[in-house]
Amino acid sequence: MKTALGRILLAMVLVLTGTVFAGQGSAGATTAWAPDHFKVCWDGGSCIVYAEGDITWGNRTAVVSVNLVAPGYYATAHFDAFAGTTKVDSEIVYEPGDSFTIGDPNLVGGINRIRTQVCVMGTGGEYGCGGQWNDIRD
Repeated sequence: MKTALGRILLAMVLVLTGTVFAGQGSAGATTAWAPDHFKVCWDGGSCIVYAEGDITWGNRTAVVSVNLVAPGYYATAHFDAFAGTTKVDSEIVYEPGDSFTIGDPNLVGGINRIRTQVCVMGTGGEYGCGGQWNDIRD
């Protein structure tokens, strides 16, 4: 009788332990950070030229979906990824409706900040950039 009861208890412990570990494994595989939405303007107040989109944070990288709006202008959106104060990766967007992954998949701890800036080139060749915006992985 003790042997049968012992086997049942052992089976229950193994099932429960497997469930606990499976739950931890699945939770570790999912993203733990909320996505960020951004809208960064080149021209400050009127916001005629801008980049707007979303950042989906991963463990070591992030996926950025951006729409660059620049009616009558040649504009670029610049994205720099950081781990602390160290710049890890950069990307420049030239067209609306772009999506890309930024960061370093081999960097332990990954990126924790993305800096965005919109720049415009005028018809006479002059070049200017708006203010920088930082999104923090939190």
